[in-house]
Amino acid sequence: MKPLKLLLFAMLLAIAGIGSAEESGERPSYSIPVLGDIHYDRPDCHDMEWVNAKMSKDLRQIRNYIRVTELNTPELFRQVERNAATRLEPVPFVIQMGDFTEGLCGSRELQGQLFSHALAAVKNSFKRPLYLVRGNHDVTGPGAWEAGNDVLLPYLRELRNDPETSWNYTVDCGEDRFLFFESMRPDLGWLKQTLAESAGKRHVFLVTHYPILPYNYRAHRGMLSKNPNQETERRELLSLLEKHNVMILSAHLHMLSLIDRKTANGTTVQMSVSSVVNRRDSLPSKVMEGVEAYTPELAAERDAANRNLEWRQSLIGENQPYATRFYKAEFDGYAVLEVYPDRVVMQFYNLAGTEPVLTMRLK
Repeated sequence: MKPLKLLLFAMLLAIAGIGSAEESGERPSYSIPVLGDIHYDRPDCHDMEWVNAKMSKDLRQIRNYIRVTELNTPELFRQVERNAATRLEPVPFVIQMGDFTEGLCGSRELQGQLFSHALAAVKNSFKRPLYLVRGNHDVTGPGAWEAGNDVLLPYLRELRNDPETSWNYTVDCGEDRFLFFESMRPDLGWLKQTLAESAGKRHVFLVTHYPILPYNYRAHRGMLSKNPNQETERRELLSLLEKHNVMILSAHLHMLSLIDRKTANGTTVQMSVSSVVNRRDSLPSKVMEGVEAYTPELAAERDAANRNLEWRQSLIGENQPYATRFYKAEFDGYAVLEVYPDRVVMQFYNLAGTEPVLTMRLK
């Protein structure tokens, strides 16, 4: 970004009350790079006969993700590692929040190859572990579930030196705990037990693909939000997270977002980011900010057909009285979680510079 634009952008952030995490001069205890959807893809990992026959509506996005993977994903990985390497505080690992790959490969073998190529790119780029969860694209297509068990699960087990690691697992960092939670088949029993065991932790983070707090017209694309039949489980999930003051790190909707839920039982805050980098100089655009902008009308923002509109409006309407912060924008890049003893800050970066384009406090 040009110096004048950087100055103007910094002035706007100052006016909005979004300041730097380093204003006090205090260093974080540690930092964690956070990647949203990547949709890593290669043309040789698709059975195009199957794609044309079964998933022809996805041809355009497949071509785009192949292009993004070739042009910008290697630079994304390089910049994330460079950012980590230049920090003074420890950077123990990287988080990836699902849709690691595009999927839609057409067979277990091809999906396994795509996972292997994506992991090779990670291992060649990062000098620290990358912990991940699966997204819906990672399990879409014939044999995709099994391919994850063949390739991704052994990778996680090796990282954790634990042959019993499943798709739900925890990683501790000092006094804090990160819960990596399978969105595709959410196990509330595991979550309830693990949160209870985490009661003494300083900060508790839930890493998951699907968002849990709704924030745009795809409100029904969150975890346990697809239809009213899941309402009992959805409310149980919300209650669990409130009780333990959990910070949610999520992806899926390809947006930058911050939304919270504050009730008498506790506070849950959720951030989202997308790492499908269509533009290296991306800046937050189409910004909506402030609780006055958080209304059920968001549900009709872009869906001209208004499918399931009443249900989507009700999801946002249910959370509206409890929201004390709201921000959403279109943005391509990555985030860095800065963890302090008494607070947690998120920095958001594009690939055009080394300074964050936005900084927000989670806790």
